[in-house]
Amino acid sequence: MMSAYLETTNNASIDDFEYKSELLRISFSDGTTYEYFGVPKSIYVKLVNAETPQRFARRHIYHEFLYRSTSKLVAGE
Repeated sequence: MMSAYLETTNNASIDDFEYKSELLRISFSDGTTYEYFGVPKSIYVKLVNAETPQRFARRHIYHEFLYRSTSKLVAGE
């Protein structure tokens, strides 16, 4: 699981992201989506305003917050 996460965060670009109540959801160009927990609003604002959101996220989000994949959740599993 960790190697798939590193593959995505190192190689895929950010397609979209949304933020609500310290939960940041990032959708990647490879079709995966991860949720990050406990993200302060100040970090989200910096992500929004970053010249390169991918670089900012790599440095300040991907390995700093608890995360889970939401892209491969399938009903019945």
